[in-house]
Amino acid sequence: MDYGSGESSAAVTVGTEKLLAVKGANMTMDIASDGQYQFMFDASNLEEPLMTVFNAEMFGETQVYLRGSLNDWSTDNPLIYAGDAMYSTSMTLEAGDYEFKVASEDWNTVDYGGSGDAPVAVLGEAALLEAVGANIALSIPTAGDYRFTVQGPDLSKLTVTVEAVE
Repeated sequence: MDYGSGESSAAVTVGTEKLLAVKGANMTMDIASDGQYQFMFDASNLEEPLMTVFNAEMFGETQVYLRGSLNDWSTDNPLIYAGDAMYSTSMTLEAGDYEFKVASEDWNTVDYGGSGDAPVAVLGEAALLEAVGANIALSIPTAGDYRFTVQGPDLSKLTVTVEAVE
């Protein structure tokens, strides 16, 4: 298939959906800064396929942290960009019940919690994050090291996965 712009403008803007069309016009894109970008093709509606380009480092220059009862809501556990629209951090936890969020130091620039009223993270499963979401409950059955991974690049579809580190 040969897809191009399905809109009157062929310009692509980072973070904005672009309607595609079979044999549409060649598209253009100005990249303001060097970095890794991800192109997402959405063919869930074959009559109106979409493409969105995202900055893989979705938090940009803002340092984000794992914050919660597991570290007294501190900024002791920065999430480090690992490539491919993933940020992660690891920490040693005792068995027990915790709550956490992903946030910047000021809680205003970035503040992601769980989706819904009482979100729960299940070990090994991706949990959906939402802006200014609720604290995420986490039950740790065994003391040990755990990795928290936030996956993007679409800020409206972020997930977090918690896994035991072996």
